Amino acid sequence: HSKGYSNRAIARELNCSPSTVGYELKRGTVSVYTGNVKRYKAVEGQSTYELHRSKCGRKSLFLRRHKFIDYVSHCFHNQGWSLDACVGYALAKGIF
Repeated sequence: HSKGYSNRAIARELNCSPSTVGYELKRGTVSVYTGNVKRYKAVEGQSTYELHRSKCGRKSLFLRRHKFIDYVSHCFHNQGWSLDACVGYALAKGIF
């Protein structure tokens, strides 16, 4: 890109979409020399990609409802309640 090739020309050589090239250039472009100059750094592009990839996708319902699961586990194991009793009590008292 710094040699004047367009995203489309680079994409033809890499056998990928021109959008992919543009996204990668956007991810990996960093400011150097106190922000006056912008340069592409492949390491920065890869680390940004991995960061975004780790945060994408649907989150597990278990992670979103861990307080309720901890409550049921406590009532079931420590107080000897049935699972129905745990859920019924939580619903009746409006705990969750």
